[in-house]
Amino acid sequence: KHLAKAKKIFSSSKKMKDNIVFKGNLSDDEYKLVLKSAKFLFHSAHGDNGTFSVVEAAFYNVPALSNFYPAIDEMNKNYHLNITYCDIFNEHETAGKMKVMEQASSSIRASLPKVDDLKKLTLGTNKTIYWDELKGLL
Repeated sequence: KHLAKAKKIFSSSKKMKDNIVFKGNLSDDEYKLVLKSAKFLFHSAHGDNGTFSVVEAAFYNVPALSNFYPAIDEMNKNYHLNITYCDIFNEHETAGKMKVMEQASSSIRASLPKVDDLKKLTLGTNKTIYWDELKGLL
């Protein structure tokens, strides 16, 4: 139901059609090219086990705007990603934060971790953190 409503809104808006491109499924190489040229990554999930798309974006010096939820906040802290948060259930706030990300992406990039620092924070270096959490569940 929400998809039909979104399609109707999109098809009736010249501004949206001029400024939004739906790429569909991309190969890894296509995804990297799109990501590298992005002003920011919009991560709109509201619950998962922590996607690494925000880390991938940081590797390409692309800032992230994400809905807040515990797993993404943990990743933000562990990888020092300086994620900007929004509430995807508040469309006015989210739209405002998207506009800020568009306008300030170059200055936000300056706050992202360097690639060499990210490489030091691989899963191998963070495995103790995650193993300690898992041990508590066993």
